[in-house]
Parts: sequence; C-alpha cells; structure tokens
Amino acid sequence: MSIYLIPGLGFDHRIFERLDLGNATIHYLDWIEPEIEEGLAAYAQRMAQLVKGENIVLIGHSFGGVVAQEIAQIISIKQVILVSSIRAAQENPWHLKMFGKGKWNKILTKKRVDQTIRFWGSTHGYSSKEEKALVRSMVNRYSNHYLQWALKQLGRWKGIANRKVDVFQIHGSLDKTFPIKKLKKVDHIIEDGGHFMVYKQSVQLSNVIRKIISLSNN
Repeated sequence: MSIYLIPGLGFDHRIFERLDLGNATIHYLDWIEPEIEEGLAAYAQRMAQLVKGENIVLIGHSFGGVVAQEIAQIISIKQVILVSSIRAAQENPWHLKMFGKGKWNKILTKKRVDQTIRFWGSTHGYSSKEEKALVRSMVNRYSNHYLQWALKQLGRWKGIANRKVDVFQIHGSLDKTFPIKKLKKVDHIIEDGGHFMVYKQSVQLSNVIRKIISLSNN
C-alpha cells in the first residue's frame, strides 16, 4: 500500500512529519506552481501524474483534501481520507466562498501572512513560536500566485457530483477554518482538535488513520 499525503493551502510536507502511519510506503505531494488561469480540474490532472502504483490511499489536509477528491476522480484510488477538510461545497463557510469571487483572493500574500500571524495564529491553532515559525516557513516557499490561485479555487469549489471512491472524514471539534457545525457527516471527531491537529495531535490522528487503513485492507 502507498499513502500519498497532500498538505493544506500554503503548507508543505512538514505538516505531516509527526504522523506515524506504520509500515506503509509514504509519499508527499507538495504543491506545484499553477499555470495562469488554470482550473482546479486541470491542476488535479497534473498532480495525478505524480501518483504512481496500486492500492493507493490519498490523505488530504484542508485544501489538500479537496484536491485529493479531484485526483480520485481521475485515477484509480483505493481510499481518500480527509483531515480538517470538506467533502462538499455546502460545507465551505461563507468567508471562504467569498475568496472565489472577484479579487478578494489577492488579499493573501506571503508578506501579509508573515506580518499578521501573530494576531490570528493562536485562535486558529498555531499557538507556539515554533508553530508560527513553521507556518511562516511553509508559506514562504510558495509564490503569491499559487497562494492566491489556491484560495480562489477553494472558494469556487463545487464538490464532486458522481464520486468514484469512498471518503473518510476526520475533523477537529474546535476547527475554526472549517467549523464542524457546517459538516454534514464526520466519520471521526478529534475532541479539542483545531485546524492544525495534524501536527499538534499527531499521535491521536495517527492511531485513527492506521485503524481506517487496517479496516480497508480486510
């Protein structure tokens, strides 16, 4: 079995570094630069070319979960596991849908994240100096074009009409980015988990993911 992990918007593979997924073969899919005016389906097609093998599990964090679902419509995937993500457009809160319209997405830049995380970081789960520094480092490896493109695609996402693969959704009870009250069906809730629980509550999350994978093999 091969597990491919896709990070959230502006993050990279380091957000998964504390996970322990047993003996599975692990691959990380960091973000590639979007082409000008590229749509999400076309972008997912390019990302899908990086996924090789059989019995593949895609694990997507946040926006990575959205892209994982799109990839699963293109190539053969055994299972998709969402972490702090959404499985339907109706689960996307209004404040994120707003960025799919006009030029609201232009508000997101590397400089703005760097300057403002000290104000909003703690309320969204990035509480320690180490965690804020990690977020800054991950965001700064990408271009402003990617950040703004991704934010717009997230705001515009219409969901999956005819799903080809089962989706298992893990969510934190205190997630501020995608409030759990907006979600229709959560398969497993991490109590007191925020949007950064993949890093902060990695032991608990690893145990849940290993059980999901084990059950899918039976």
